[in-house]
Amino acid sequence: MRKVYFIITLLITVLLALPALVSAQAVISIDPATADSPDVGQTLDFNVNITGGENIAGFQFTLTYDETALEFVEVKLGDYLPAGAFAVPAKVDAGSVLYGATAIGTTAAEADGTLATLTFKVAAKKDSAVSFSSAKLSDAIAKEVASTTKEAAIKGDADKGDNGGEKTDNGDGDQPPVEPVLLGDGATISANPAEIKSPAAGET
Repeated sequence: MRKVYFIITLLITVLLALPALVSAQAVISIDPATADSPDVGQTLDFNVNITGGENIAGFQFTLTYDETALEFVEVKLGDYLPAGAFAVPAKVDAGSVLYGATAIGTTAAEADGTLATLTFKVAAKKDSAVSFSSAKLSDAIAKEVASTTKEAAIKGDADKGDNGGEKTDNGDGDQPPVEPVLLGDGATISANPAEIKSPAAGET
């Protein structure tokens, strides 16, 4: 009976400890988590950050992005790993960037920091996302360290027109139709049609 009681107590203790174990995982995230897209041709920077890291000596991640919205420019190693750490040149495929770095014989001194900074050029002002298809952390003996990831969203500002100005009325708003103007004893001058829907930008 005592043995059964001991086993049940041990199981309860383990179950209660699970949330703490999960929360202790390092988190690899993209900063900013939400960004407004600048105009086409301008650049947009994202930091790949780590929080809650412990005994980290290396990392590797693959970021994916919408290549119709963003064009990869470059990636730079952050200051999280110890001095002397070296990075592997980025491998860029269609809509993805593979990048990694490691330190030899030493680990990061801090729990939080920036692993890398990526720069993109805006190809189209539209909603999209930058996310991880894979991400790994390792310690000084190349053993994987448990981690989770968080992605980022880009807002294309759909409420603005192609010229960056405020959204114009499309004819379905609250504006009333223009009433004809009466001149003299009944002659009428009017614009026809009195109410129209705006076509797409560039059309007549």
